[in-house]
Amino acid sequence: MDKPILIDVLPGNISELISILEGTEWYEKSFHREAYNKYIKEYIEIFCTDTYFVLEYPYIDKVYRDSYYNYYGKKVNSYNRECIRVLLFAEEVMEDEFIIDVDKAQSKDMFRGFFVIRPTISQPIGRSMIHPSVLRMPEFVSCKVDFSVSLLGIELKSACFPHNRQNFEYYRCAESALWSIMEYFGSKYSEYKPILPSTIHSILRHQGFERQQPSEGLTYENISFVLKKVGLGSKVYDTKAVPSGLNMKNILADYVESGVPVICDVMCSDDDDKHMSHGVVVIGRTEMKSATDFDKNADWKENERKKDIVGGVKIIDHSYLLDKLVLVDDEEHYPYSISSFESPFNYENSVESDSKRANGNPWEIHYAIVPLYVKVYMDNVMARKVLDVVIGQSELFSYYRTLIRPKEALVRRICLTSSRSFKKNLLENSSLEEDVKGYLLGLAMPKLFWLGEFSSVRDFDQKLVETLVLLDATEAHATTPETVIAAVFPNKLYLAPGTPQRFEENRDFQLFNRYESNLRP
Repeated sequence: MDKPILIDVLPGNISELISILEGTEWYEKSFHREAYNKYIKEYIEIFCTDTYFVLEYPYIDKVYRDSYYNYYGKKVNSYNRECIRVLLFAEEVMEDEFIIDVDKAQSKDMFRGFFVIRPTISQPIGRSMIHPSVLRMPEFVSCKVDFSVSLLGIELKSACFPHNRQNFEYYRCAESALWSIMEYFGSKYSEYKPILPSTIHSILRHQGFERQQPSEGLTYENISFVLKKVGLGSKVYDTKAVPSGLNMKNILADYVESGVPVICDVMCSDDDDKHMSHGVVVIGRTEMKSATDFDKNADWKENERKKDIVGGVKIIDHSYLLDKLVLVDDEEHYPYSISSFESPFNYENSVESDSKRANGNPWEIHYAIVPLYVKVYMDNVMARKVLDVVIGQSELFSYYRTLIRPKEALVRRICLTSSRSFKKNLLENSSLEEDVKGYLLGLAMPKLFWLGEFSSVRDFDQKLVETLVLLDATEAHATTPETVIAAVFPNKLYLAPGTPQRFEENRDFQLFNRYESNLRP
């Protein structure tokens, strides 16, 4: 093994970075210049120009080593076992080779993640954990997990969503998506643990009728089966079998707001009517569209809008205000890709040489595989039905139908959240009245529940909420009284049957801040 390297590279100095790598025996054996220029150089250019790079070699990467011992190490051609890790910083932290300014490196927002360069000519970029602030791309909110790495015994922390480019041999898009999902859940919750591609292959060993390597990808059934085997309650949605009145965008919007990463099987037919498929993970969104503008331009007499009038109340579903999705695509240089639901692969931020899958035919999301906590028995479709009952049949919404703004539309937002996160948010919510806050903080809740928020169009655009409905996610097919934990309306507080009433029947509550703890900037 040649000399270890731990050295920094100034922002924008790609030629210096190339020069350092070319001086290693590892580079000479693993790459040729054309492949390097195509992948590595372009990848470096996705970062902001003020990003500092620290190169660490040799680095043992757990995902590449898994591929090496189970696949590359069995080939006649020799593949190196070591990788190079490139750490990202907001400022220069190296005082000299192998000497780091510890206080500066550990200061807030200094460490921004890392990516791994692996010794494969095809797709040399491997695993990455990168905070979006160092990337040249628009702002967004998404699922993120806190993580830490060790460099010379120094603990460095940041937050991201895991990304790993497929190598087109040992694993492809579906395995990469599963790896990302379980790396996220395993790092965030003690009930789960990260998995490697070999674990996925082991789980599916008896599920198929052909060899597993080289990988030819997985079906949505395979993906769902793996999620079940690792302890998640997988729920599959088929765009052709979505319940009447709903569509795939409604479903995705609910889980995006819930902070639940969703594996989507995106499909297309080519000119010869051959089906192509690619798996991505939907993890977030950009800023919502204006509800005021939507209401102003909507024709509520059209058939498409008539179905949104429930119990005499005009409802604008939050999915209508969803502008752009944030995807994790393992064929893209960028670890986060931004596109619309209607054109999922027409990325706003993309490197020109990335696979565009552009043959003139549209790509559509056909399947959504949602990894849920096993005790979430009520999915978002059932939660929507219960909220429609609350709106359409219960006297609880008479306030909207008769007392205030009967012609003004309401924006409905639905998300799944944890009681722990919700109560933490309540405690910090200064806009909620203290007696109501105190009651909700002391209320017995399941670990996860569905949260329905209703706002006028003006209030929604200001991130304010008028009505809050809490639904028990452990109820699967219950009627409204058994499902509603509590609800705060503008003129009253509704409590589940059997709960002691501690508030006046008629009273004006203040507007309160929208719950936004599921997604992080």
